[in-house]
Amino acid sequence: MVNGFNSEEIVLLYKYICWFEKIKRITTDKSLYEQFPVQKGFWQHFKGKEFKSEKSNNMPKDAQKQKANVIVFTVSWKTRQLSILRHLRNSIAHGTIETDGKKITLSDKSLRLKKCTCMGNISKSILMSFIEQQV
Repeated sequence: MVNGFNSEEIVLLYKYICWFEKIKRITTDKSLYEQFPVQKGFWQHFKGKEFKSEKSNNMPKDAQKQKANVIVFTVSWKTRQLSILRHLRNSIAHGTIETDGKKITLSDKSLRLKKCTCMGNISKSILMSFIEQQV
């Protein structure tokens, strides 16, 4: 177990990082949808969950204290959706993602700005099913 994830889940998270390599040069949602049509359902997949964009100066201080199913993030890369996908990739790659078995807590920090750029909690089953669709 690493950060609460079992070996199969770790492999799935790694596959997401590999998938992200395929989209990292995409700059618009339209291009994303053309190459990966499943992404058209992104917002529908997370219906009822909150993704709040915020300036880095106004980010909350502690991901653990965030309300359930709320992810606060900066739009740091082209579009809101591409930014969320990138923050998720960074959280996995930098080891700032963890689970207690029911929820996943994630965060992303900008080394350049030395500020948090994404944090929140989301249902583990929802996020893992989303990742499975991508890889």
